[in-house]
Amino acid sequence: MAKLDVALRRSRNVPLIFSASFGSRDVNFMRIAMARLVVESPRWQHAAFTLHADLQQTMLPALSDLSSLESFSVSLTRCRTRVMYVPAGILDTAPKLRTICLYPLTTIHLPQQLAELNVGPITMQKLLHLLSAAPELRVFRARLSTGGARVLTSLTYTSLQVLLLRLDFLSLSPFKYLTVPSLIHLTCDEVLSMDELDNMSQFLRRLGCRLQFLQFPIRKMNHAGLTGSFQSNAISSPQNIPALHGLCQ
Repeated sequence: MAKLDVALRRSRNVPLIFSASFGSRDVNFMRIAMARLVVESPRWQHAAFTLHADLQQTMLPALSDLSSLESFSVSLTRCRTRVMYVPAGILDTAPKLRTICLYPLTTIHLPQQLAELNVGPITMQKLLHLLSAAPELRVFRARLSTGGARVLTSLTYTSLQVLLLRLDFLSLSPFKYLTVPSLIHLTCDEVLSMDELDNMSQFLRRLGCRLQFLQFPIRKMNHAGLTGSFQSNAISSPQNIPALHGLCQ
């Protein structure tokens, strides 16, 4: 603790970039360390926390000034409930905040100016809600899970440019209702069945010619009746999109 105090005093008014990790036995140390860091919250520029799930209730006190904060990350270990408890308005005093990473997802209030979000696991319904809550979002990384209400209405998101998804065997059927006209990069890491490619194909047709990079594994049956997978990539040229449509058929 003395070393932390000395380091903070010596850094004076320099913006702070730090990563803090606390285990299950660090309750008292975390409270002392966080109390000291909170005093310097106006200098936080990039802040990342890794916490044992049992510590999250005492994680952060009120933060009245985050005027320099540009990125914020919280990751829980040993988290069985897949729920994170973080004060909903904790980032409301961060006008420069552009990047948030939350694992697992919490009900934290997202700043309107947010440009990049990394979350998981979430349902497709929650993903759509997050896109609506952050209208300036450009980059979205998410791990999708099953559950939640079905998506049956057409939805359009105009700002999103990069979408990276971990699907966990989730159906791509909601993609039939999505339109993301500014999307230039799409990555899905789950192997897709041939049936799921039809949903992907419909989604791609609505993108027009903007897409520059597409990556997803495909499961394919060979003559011996065995399944394998190969990686489909479309890079750098809009002319690749019609070819991808043919591949999806």
